Amino acid sequence: MNNQFDILTFTETFLTDETDLTMVKLDGYIGPLVNNRKYGRLDRGGTAIYVKQGLQYTVQDFKLDGCESSWVLLKPGGANTTNRKPLLVGTIYRPDTCTESKSNDELNRLLNEITDLKLNTVITGDTNINTMKLNSTTNNYYNTLNT
Repeated sequence: MNNQFDILTFTETFLTDETDLTMVKLDGYIGPLVNNRKYGRLDRGGTAIYVKQGLQYTVQDFKLDGCESSWVLLKPGGANTTNRKPLLVGTIYRPDTCTESKSNDELNRLLNEITDLKLNTVITGDTNINTMKLNSTTNNYYNTLNT
């Protein structure tokens, strides 16, 4: 890999506490910083983040009940960091054991918590919500993301 990206996020990693993480290392990156499967079936799920070597970061502990997620806070780097804010990056996985309604409620709660911190934020992941199918679930999901 050419190290073109500062952050790589993954869902459905299938990693467990017994996984030898040296087997999933990527040259030029720190990680994986993982949240192993805790909910749902053990044959799917899990999240991971890789951070490009040389970037300053701290692992964050944001919880979404019923979902899995990994979070890092990247510290501003480079020559001019005076007016730059840290960047919060997270990846979320919603297993099929967590209802769409519950995950929307949890995401809404989390976004309110993050908003209070006044951080620039990027959230990636797999919410297992079919956004091509317009219904009350997708409307609630879109409303949560747009608030």
